[in-house]
Amino acid sequence: MVLAGCGQVGTTLLKLYPSQHFTATLKPESAHPERTTHIRELMHTTPSKTLCINLDKTADLARLASLGNRVIWLAPPSTPSTPSTPSTPSTHCALYRLGLAHTARRAQGFQAQLLQITYISTTGVYGDAAGNWIDERSVCNPQSERGKRRHAAETSLQGLVKRPGPPPKTLRT
Repeated sequence: MVLAGCGQVGTTLLKLYPSQHFTATLKPESAHPERTTHIRELMHTTPSKTLCINLDKTADLARLASLGNRVIWLAPPSTPSTPSTPSTPSTHCALYRLGLAHTARRAQGFQAQLLQITYISTTGVYGDAAGNWIDERSVCNPQSERGKRRHAAETSLQGLVKRPGPPPKTLRT
């Protein structure tokens, strides 16, 4: 199983499931030696299981597609380049390219199962509920920039339903 992005939630998963075989990815700019060492210690594994991958590069996504058929996508959507742009399609594009790369590996004869993607979002997509209870049937009303970007990524992921394989799942933490 691949953790695409290994920040706070990723390290929590590593702590909660120490016997699970994970491959964790880090952005090259956040792969400080101390952080990488900490993640490797949590994984009880060799350096080859912690990879520096730029999730915006097609070649890196092709490499990621070769690592396993289950991806837990923890990386947040890119921060918009201008304040007037509330969201970017980067997460959708990256996941779509990942799906295409995985499909291409299958077409080349690799014994890969269909790609299962789980996208980890945030309850920030609901906005301020004024103390009321919310659940997955609640209407999304993101108010923070982070919540708006995550909601835009969730919405755009619906386009992945048309690719081969199971539809992506979204979990909100």
